[in-house]
Amino acid sequence: MTTTQLHESAAMAEDLNDLLSHLAWTDVLKPAMLKSKSQIAQRLANAVLGTAGTNEACSAQQLAGMTYGIDLVISTIEGILRKGVTASESLRAVGFQLR
Repeated sequence: MTTTQLHESAAMAEDLNDLLSHLAWTDVLKPAMLKSKSQIAQRLANAVLGTAGTNEACSAQQLAGMTYGIDLVISTIEGILRKGVTASESLRAVGFQLR
């Protein structure tokens, strides 16, 4: 990772971490997203298995896309945070802090 990329990763993580602390990522937002994903996955299973009484407005493909989207958002956010922690630690080791 170049010095510029290191600085950018650390800054992105700091900005994202500040935003997520306002959104209560670990206490509110992520659990709500995981709960929604679980509910959508159950609907997907019912749609695929053709469970009796299933009156689904979304197709199985749409439901699968929703679960994929939730996973993608969570993994993107956590990836930025992970990379940023590593970058911040590297910068701190050479005496540089963002704040």
